[in-house]
Amino acid sequence: SFDIPALPGLACAQLTQRNADGQARNVAYFKRYPSGNPRRLSLWTQNAFSNERSLDVANGHLRSDDDTWLMLPEGADGDAVVRNFLRGGRSVTVNLFGDAACSQPFTVAGLSSVEVEIEGVPPVWAALPSLPWPQIASATHTGLRTLALDTGAGAEYTAAMAVSGNFGLREVTVCADRPTCGEGGNGRLGQARVRPNAAQAIVGIINATGAPVTADQSKTVSFNGRNPEGVMLQYNYNLCVANSENGFCR
Repeated sequence: SFDIPALPGLACAQLTQRNADGQARNVAYFKRYPSGNPRRLSLWTQNAFSNERSLDVANGHLRSDDDTWLMLPEGADGDAVVRNFLRGGRSVTVNLFGDAACSQPFTVAGLSSVEVEIEGVPPVWAALPSLPWPQIASATHTGLRTLALDTGAGAEYTAAMAVSGNFGLREVTVCADRPTCGEGGNGRLGQARVRPNAAQAIVGIINATGAPVTADQSKTVSFNGRNPEGVMLQYNYNLCVANSENGFCR
């Protein structure tokens, strides 16, 4: 996740990293969502349905505001980014621009380019199956499927999981609408911090979406934690009932 504040006048940010030879390699673009009052720049994606990055600054989409998560591509292309962090330095350079074409430098405190250290390094594609992904308890599935809230109503939701391996759970988030589930978004029903080594959380939730949350709509519960190497892992359980299309949540 790259949280780049949507400062007035800031329209685009380019993220680069160094490879083993010290050469800059493009990682992603982030741009200002055109409506509302975004807090952060959003990932520039290949299409409006997934968060696959677009490395073509002139061709791409913005899915929503506060869309800060970057998904690396499967296989060799994603592994190249991971290995660059290991060989070229665990940092990214954030280049700031005042236009959507990322051509006019934007200056903050005299700088238009900032190097930022990253926390941990993502695993390569082949290592993903062996990571300590949590297994969500059946009651958590059922609770999300039956969850319904009138506008403005509140409740408590219990999220429980079992983990394999050393996974330190830190936070649980419940959402009624993924595109607006960013911090401060109406789609975020609730969030709870979790004490170390806990396997469940009771999340206080409230429906501020402006419409009733019904049992037959898409909902998400997210488990966030870190492995012993400091890499943050996020496991999303996405419930698709009536609002599903071609196997994807809308």
